[in-house]
Amino acid sequence: VFIAVQFLQILVAPIPGQAVGLLAGALFGPWLGLLYSMVGAVLGFTTIFVLAKMLGRPFVEKFVKQHDLDKFDRLTKKAGPLVLFLIFLLPGFPDDAICYIAGLSDLRVRTLVLISMAGRLPGYAITSFMGAGIGEANLKLVGILSIVLVIAVGLICIKRKPLKKWIDSLMNDDDAAQAN
Repeated sequence: VFIAVQFLQILVAPIPGQAVGLLAGALFGPWLGLLYSMVGAVLGFTTIFVLAKMLGRPFVEKFVKQHDLDKFDRLTKKAGPLVLFLIFLLPGFPDDAICYIAGLSDLRVRTLVLISMAGRLPGYAITSFMGAGIGEANLKLVGILSIVLVIAVGLICIKRKPLKKWIDSLMNDDDAAQAN
């Protein structure tokens, strides 16, 4: 049942993924919670990749706003796997919507699945362990993970401007090429 919830969370995204990850850890412990989260997520984003490849852009346009589709479509075509990995790794990006857009790319489904798994694994691990700590009232674990999260978010905030500048330059280079 939990794997189905995680699958649906990826597919239609009505529930924040972090909440599902916390729940997994609280219900099943850190390792099984991580496993169940990853299995549901892999099933979810693999389904999206396959459907996007099979049904094409009209299908994706039903789930992704046109502005977001145009913006991230250019980005994924220009930068490819590295940018997709960073989008899945870093918090704050609409990574479920990116699955739909990435499915339109030239990358094979297997490559997309591996990139998504590698990018999402650290976040799922942290939320699963945090959920387990909360479920077991293990304040030491929750405290350590909270510190790790604060440091990670701090580093992301520090590097966000250079990363955004790099991503914008990729998109602007593409815009400039289209204008010529």
